[in-house]
Amino acid sequence: MISPRPREAAKRSEIFRSKVVSVGEAVSTFVKNGNSVAFASSAGRMSIAVAYEIIRQRRKNLMFASAGTGAPCLDLLVGARAVTRAEVSFTMVSCYNIRRAIELNGEARQKGYSFQLEDYSNLAMTLRFAAAAMDIPFIPTRSLRGSDIERLRTFKGKEKLALMKSPFKDRSTVVVLPPCRPDVAVMHAHFADAEGNVVAYGPAGSDGWALKAANHRVVTVEKVVPNEFVRKNKDATFLPGFMVDAVCEAPYGAHPYGLFGFYDLDEQFQREYALQSKTQEGFDAWARKWVLDPKSRDDYLEMVGRDRLKGISTGRLSALA
Repeated sequence: MISPRPREAAKRSEIFRSKVVSVGEAVSTFVKNGNSVAFASSAGRMSIAVAYEIIRQRRKNLMFASAGTGAPCLDLLVGARAVTRAEVSFTMVSCYNIRRAIELNGEARQKGYSFQLEDYSNLAMTLRFAAAAMDIPFIPTRSLRGSDIERLRTFKGKEKLALMKSPFKDRSTVVVLPPCRPDVAVMHAHFADAEGNVVAYGPAGSDGWALKAANHRVVTVEKVVPNEFVRKNKDATFLPGFMVDAVCEAPYGAHPYGLFGFYDLDEQFQREYALQSKTQEGFDAWARKWVLDPKSRDDYLEMVGRDRLKGISTGRLSALA
């Protein structure tokens, strides 16, 4: 057998090194004040664990991006005053921190915090991630024409979108969108091996584009598995290891939301959060109890209750590894 050249061996060693770190280490390394952070979150793959850790590390002045259901993570980060700008496709009725930040923006600005949100559609944000992933300067779409999304603009102004006439035969006018390239993209998944090969189930949604668009990628998982498991389940490999910067084992990392095939929503926890986050004081008390006081992931899960977690678990996919 011919030995690889030293440079090739070093390169291979770099690619296949272990990427397993704690959630705290991953956030400390890849999420800095002022960064743009995308949360991939289709099929429940939202890393609430990373959102909690960003709050613990008191990151500030972040720009948030999401093409799907990242609104719960955004609501947490707005409540903690970690995010000042967001480019998203939608939020939710129960996201009281976001609502309050927008409705009381003038009052909040007087207290040293302001939040601005730029609206896109699901398709538009996905296309923007795709443009960044393909390293192209803009991407066309027939979507958004005539809508309020086209007309209403906040912090992006003229950079939100533009109109362009096709240079080809039909000469029709289309919307062109700028790429969205986050500093770091975050996702929660089912499994990954130490090399960073991610195994995920459920609808892909926009998550693949969001991850590929980013400069760095952090993936939390229910369980770190041997490479042999990935090879046996290669049809479910969502992202190859060479594209992943950090893998963090975080059981129930999407709690209180569900993860396809692993566990369902914790409705009681969600109701309690919604009630408390109706006021800033209520959210601050909730964050102290559930985010700042627990010393570890295990402490948080013990507070939630092992019996309660068992009650929402489906066990279908967790039994694979």
